[in-house]
Amino acid sequence: MLNLEVQKHNSNMSNAKSPEDSSYFVVKHPTIEQSGNEMIVHVKQPPKCISIGFSGIICEADKDTIVKHPKVIPNNDPYNQMFRDMIINEKLIYERLGNHKGIISYLGVHDQSTGAIRLAYAKQGDLERYIQSHDEPSEAIRATWIQSLVETFWYIYSRKILHQDVKPNNILVENGSLKVVDFANAAIMAGLLL
Repeated sequence: MLNLEVQKHNSNMSNAKSPEDSSYFVVKHPTIEQSGNEMIVHVKQPPKCISIGFSGIICEADKDTIVKHPKVIPNNDPYNQMFRDMIINEKLIYERLGNHKGIISYLGVHDQSTGAIRLAYAKQGDLERYIQSHDEPSEAIRATWIQSLVETFWYIYSRKILHQDVKPNNILVENGSLKVVDFANAAIMAGLLL
C-alpha cells in the first residue's frame, strides 16, 4: 500500500505550510516508476475527493458509492489512531442501525487495514448547501422533511444511539429525501441494551 497525498481544495502540494494543510489516504495497487530521484505513481483512476471532515476524507468510488477514508496526518500516530477509531466506531454504528429510509445506506468495509467504509452517494449534497443553492421548498416539502427527521432521529434513539453531531451538513439530500450521515462521533448509550 502507498500513502498518496491529496491537498484540500485541489491546491498545489508545494503550497502546504504544515502537515495539517495536507490530507492522506491509502491507494492499493498503484504502478510505480523511478525517474532519477523522483518516484512517479500512476493510479488507474484517481479518486475524486468530494469532502474533507474532521475524521475522514470522502471520495467518490463510482456513480452510486462513496468511500470514507480515515484521515492520516504525517508523523502523528495518536491523531491517526483516533481518526481510524472514529471510522471504526462509525462502521459499528451503521451496522447496529441497519437499513432505514432516513439514514444513508452503509455498504460495508472498503479496506480492512485502514477501516475505510463504503456508503451510498447522495448526489444532491448536504442540506446546508442545498438550502443555499435552491429556491425555498414549499411548506409541504418542509413539513415532509421535518417529519422524516423526527422519525429518523426517533429510530436512531430507539437503537440506543446518540448522534452527537446533528447539523445541516450531516443531513444529505437524495432525490428530495433527507438522509442522516456521519456517525463517527456517535455513541451507544451506556447501560441500555436493545
